Amino acid sequence: MTLLGCATRPTRRADVFLCSAAVWAPPPQMKRVSNSYFAIVAIVSWIPNVSPTSPISNTLPLIVVIGFALAQDVYEDIQRTRYDRKVNMKPVILLRPSTAGMDDGGIGGSRAPSRGTALKTKMAHHLEALHLSPAAHSRLATRYVYPGDILLVRKGEAIPADMILLHSSTPGGVAYVSTANLDGESSLKRMNVAPATAESVTTVEQLAALSAELSFGPPDPALYQFEGSMRLGRPVPKAAEEHGSRRISRTLQRSFSLGSSNQSHDAKLAAANAEMAANSTPLDTANLMLRGSTLRNTEYVYGVAVYAGRESKVALNMRNPPSKLGAVDTMLNYVVLFLFLTLAAVVITCAVVSGVRRESVVGVGQWYLGDDADRDGVRLALRGLGTFLVLYVTYIPVSLFVTVVFVRVAQAWFMESDVHMKTRGHPVAVRAANLNETLGQIEFVLSDKTGTLTENIMRFVSATLGRGSTPIDVRSDAGVEDIASRLEAGDDGLHRMALVMSLCHSCVPEAVSDESDESGGNTSDLTTDDDVKDRDLVAATRDDAAVSFELGRRMGSTSGMSGDGLQVAPPLIRYEGQSPDEVALVDAARDMGYALQSRGPGALEVAVRNYATGATETRTFELLAELEFSSDRKRSSVLVRERGVSDEVHLFTKGADAVMVDLLHDGPEVIDPLQMEIDRFAGEGLRTLVYADRVVPTDEFDAWYTEWRAAKQSLDARQATLNALADRMETGLHYLAATAVEDKLQERVPETISALHKAGMRLWVLTGDKRETAENIGYSANLLNGNMEVVHVAATSPEEVATQLEAAFLSFVGDSGELQGVLAGVKARRSPLTLLRECFGVGKAGALVAAKNGSTPFDGVGTTPSGKELAVIIDGASLTMALEHHNSLFSALTDKCTSVICARVSPSQKAAVVRVVRNRGFKTLAVGDGGNDVSMIQEAHVGVGIYGKEGTQAARSGDYAISEFRHLQRLITVHGRYNYVRTCGVINLSLYKNVAFTYTQIFFQFFNFTSGSTYNDQWVVSGWNAWSTLWPPFIYGLFERDLQERTLLAYPSVYSSIRKNRLFGWRSFCEYLLGYGLWHAVVVYFGVYAIVGSLPPSPFANGQDGGFYFTGVINSFCVLTVVILKFTFAWHSITWLTILALVASVLSPLYLFPLFIGVFHEDPLRGMIARVFGSAIWWLTLPLIVATALSLDFLVLMVRRLWAPDELMVLKETERRMRQAAARTNPRKWWVPTCP
Repeated sequence: MTLLGCATRPTRRADVFLCSAAVWAPPPQMKRVSNSYFAIVAIVSWIPNVSPTSPISNTLPLIVVIGFALAQDVYEDIQRTRYDRKVNMKPVILLRPSTAGMDDGGIGGSRAPSRGTALKTKMAHHLEALHLSPAAHSRLATRYVYPGDILLVRKGEAIPADMILLHSSTPGGVAYVSTANLDGESSLKRMNVAPATAESVTTVEQLAALSAELSFGPPDPALYQFEGSMRLGRPVPKAAEEHGSRRISRTLQRSFSLGSSNQSHDAKLAAANAEMAANSTPLDTANLMLRGSTLRNTEYVYGVAVYAGRESKVALNMRNPPSKLGAVDTMLNYVVLFLFLTLAAVVITCAVVSGVRRESVVGVGQWYLGDDADRDGVRLALRGLGTFLVLYVTYIPVSLFVTVVFVRVAQAWFMESDVHMKTRGHPVAVRAANLNETLGQIEFVLSDKTGTLTENIMRFVSATLGRGSTPIDVRSDAGVEDIASRLEAGDDGLHRMALVMSLCHSCVPEAVSDESDESGGNTSDLTTDDDVKDRDLVAATRDDAAVSFELGRRMGSTSGMSGDGLQVAPPLIRYEGQSPDEVALVDAARDMGYALQSRGPGALEVAVRNYATGATETRTFELLAELEFSSDRKRSSVLVRERGVSDEVHLFTKGADAVMVDLLHDGPEVIDPLQMEIDRFAGEGLRTLVYADRVVPTDEFDAWYTEWRAAKQSLDARQATLNALADRMETGLHYLAATAVEDKLQERVPETISALHKAGMRLWVLTGDKRETAENIGYSANLLNGNMEVVHVAATSPEEVATQLEAAFLSFVGDSGELQGVLAGVKARRSPLTLLRECFGVGKAGALVAAKNGSTPFDGVGTTPSGKELAVIIDGASLTMALEHHNSLFSALTDKCTSVICARVSPSQKAAVVRVVRNRGFKTLAVGDGGNDVSMIQEAHVGVGIYGKEGTQAARSGDYAISEFRHLQRLITVHGRYNYVRTCGVINLSLYKNVAFTYTQIFFQFFNFTSGSTYNDQWVVSGWNAWSTLWPPFIYGLFERDLQERTLLAYPSVYSSIRKNRLFGWRSFCEYLLGYGLWHAVVVYFGVYAIVGSLPPSPFANGQDGGFYFTGVINSFCVLTVVILKFTFAWHSITWLTILALVASVLSPLYLFPLFIGVFHEDPLRGMIARVFGSAIWWLTLPLIVATALSLDFLVLMVRRLWAPDELMVLKETERRMRQAAARTNPRKWWVPTCP
């Protein structure tokens, strides 16, 4: 049953269209609670007889704030719309169906020949250069691509739709694509032509006349899951032809639902599978080229579109990354909620008091209240709710949220511009600026190993051989000589290992010319004759193989090639692979004289050097079947038969030792020495793979191959069936060799880990490597040291895990009796929080542990009775049991560990570990470089991706991206700390300035009959957030530095001084709002009231009274001066921008008052500045109030410096003295701003 034609929906990501932006954009802005609050205030201010101030004075600031956010959203939407148009209108080349194809309903015959437009001249010339006919092709936009269209894609072009590969210009029916834009993998992937057309379609004319039917599943977001089948030559039913249908079937379920059959679903599916097994060929992910991938190293390909537009896999994967809320944002939400509640209480209290007082006898005779003279208390109270809500609008700073957004954007720019963190062509990438401050709160760093701590540049260094051969090692000159002599002597084990290494893999040989490199990341290195001459390594006693190994050893990889037998020239050969381990092993095989020459869909050609004659012969192996690697199987296999030599079928398998040892059919005399060698390799920090083989009898292979081919064609549980068949084949194996590959540490990894430890962070390494390998890397990376007691947890049952964890816990307390309460809680499955409190600070055992370790609950790591720090190494199986059955005990133990290493863990286990640590209330940072690290990166509070050799998926998924692990120290201890200090300062100062100003308004109500009159001028109130006090917090958020970055790098321990919300939490909230804010408001209001009220009625020489506005202006001037001076005291780094911001704020009345008078006709302010500055009252009031208000600040500062100095203050004083000393010899330009 074919699917009738329908237009494909174009891809669209834009949310707001220009024509409706003004209508639809405001609602998203109202999602922020603060914006909704200010919108309500603005609306209330327009109600007659409610607002004590002009409505425009409350509406204008809101318009400015919303306008900024709206402009940003409209700009982003314009960019998305342009991108959508660019993607949807991008031209593609369509193969016109031939007349024959149209008559018999070919795939391409579902569209008329006139569809599309003629090719442009440049495009037509390019097709002629490829020996293709421009007349047979047409051009159309991507949005008009239909499933069933046959498309031409040229080298370097993006694939316009998910399409089945039908024809390739590359011999052997293969093509290579880069999927870096989809999954971040930098290595090229090999695509195979659909088996149905691999042999039958060899020309474009045959392709244009192709008649076929495709069956496949519905649109699926899984990038690498696809099952289908293809059948050639089936005619289209008449009913379908009348509708111009495409010869394409979607799901069998969907197809049959359009028919008239009444059979059950299972019967239909079984019948369809049986029919396809007999008449069709299978399709899988190796035949599907994904939209968004790029064609590489292939001149051109033809493919039939199966998923287009929004149904393509890349479109189905277009979703927002998981949203993370930073620690500061979380606390700010609580603070704002508290402010809302307190504001509501104040507003309600004032409204009720106003209604009661006006209704009472006290209000009799207040004729000047006008309409309020009726003294209806309920009505007055209700009106008062709106009045006081508008009057106290400055209680919550409207400018704070906009300021924080801009500050974070600037911080992100500072980080991305930091040249100290730009290596390998990649600067820091910031993708979640709202987490900038969380970088300054990190307590746990959870890291991958391979590619994160290590270079992920693999180098074959050693191997142990079976069947009586002795091990080899290329790390010494003697080892190189030994390999060379054994190869020349015809060592059967060594030659067989090299042959199998050249066959059992997924690597592809690539011919390299002088053109630009278009390969991916996992490639072998090339060595030319110039390299040999430059190094002068050729010794008279060495043959070519020895030179090859020496070059590889000196160059850091085993990819050197000699000029005789190993080098295929011209062109040179390089290998592409999905794993750097495989590339290193294929390189090693080439260096030993077994160079893979070509790889086709059904054959492998290996150039083998004859060491007796020096000649090279080509051996061809039929590739009968490939059993691909998966994270579940942890192995891969090939079934081959050497053409023209023997009919024997050989199975070659390689995989992780954890699974391969169990598959070996050899006895203990083979397996025991093998296990010893594997443990030795792991102890040296090497990555191991085990090779095995067996000869498969012909009858067994034929029966198995029939089932395997049927499973490949099935649409029902195909992968599960294939895995079962692979398991059945991979039995009875015989040990062949175990290889060891070295992966060196990245630059400055030990120093970085040491610095992070000193900063108070605990490091966990989560790796899929063996426990011994991970432990060796732990010592090399300074994660473990001799002053640590390393506890190994490796168990086979939950009970054994509990026993080992309990034994480790005893190393802390030293007395098993003190752990009975803890263990009873574990066995009773008590809550982790209760248990941890008892362990580390509340219960009897916890108090004893805390006393012994000299620490408070959750305050850093502990030590054993012997004074050593504790580290835990646990394998994946034990970790699963610990998390499922003994999570509380495991958490209690690891909370006091300096380091934890989890070996043999899967990606899901990595994410689970991060989740466990995060749920215990610690701030976590996860860092990794591969696709298997994405889950833990997204699970952590902060995810950091590294631009890895295997791709950029982790870097693109992370909140931040760096190029090397060593940059983590600067990212956290410098930028993270600066970001936290700056943003917390912006929030504290913004909340403080508004509370100090608003409290004077509140105090005034107790002296004006709770009438709702404003003490400060209405435009002074509006300008308070919008301009008068806007710039100092903003400049503080950009350039504040409490310590110089060289100090932060030299003394990483100072990082811990700001953790646990020390700069922005309830303590700082009370200090700034209930301490400084309330005190300054009390001093200013009552100081002005006392001084002005105690003077004669006519304070001016001409007898003029100061009046109400005069007092209000003095109050606002005093509040502004005190607030600006408080800002000045909060700064540690003064620049000319700082001074400019402070001066612009304190002098703002001089230029704002004329603006208010001229534009908004605020006549009460006319001449007020001259009257205030010309009055002796002002010059008497200001110094007294400022001195009294700031006395609290000086007192707190003195107490902290003299009686409770911390490390931060000591370092500040040290820096001050160093600056003074330097200034005497070389005066510094202190006013020049600097940025990290």
